[in-house]
Amino acid sequence: MTTIAYRAGVIAADSQIVEGPVRSGRACKIVRMPNGGLVGAAGDLIQCAAFLAAMRASSKLTPQILRASPEVHAIIVMPDGSVGYYVGGEHGGIWPVEAEFVAEGSGHVAALA
Repeated sequence: MTTIAYRAGVIAADSQIVEGPVRSGRACKIVRMPNGGLVGAAGDLIQCAAFLAAMRASSKLTPQILRASPEVHAIIVMPDGSVGYYVGGEHGGIWPVEAEFVAEGSGHVAALA
């Protein structure tokens, strides 16, 4: 159960990896982009790892990244403090969000409660 949460300049995530009912390790789910922004990802483990590596290397979201991450949902915090939801896939992208709290992942309901 991944949870990425953002509020007032702070982004946080769990580090647990789960495969079905089995806890199988830990992973960093937040990276800093070259432009100083932050991104936290939830979803398919392999796709999230590739997505986070791409965002760590370049702050630009390319069509290749979108197509390669159809099972990824993320929160992106830009250096100016603006926040967006990311949804991968061919028709995905970043949608700006204006809210006091923002959460993503399978634990987002609990994080927003």
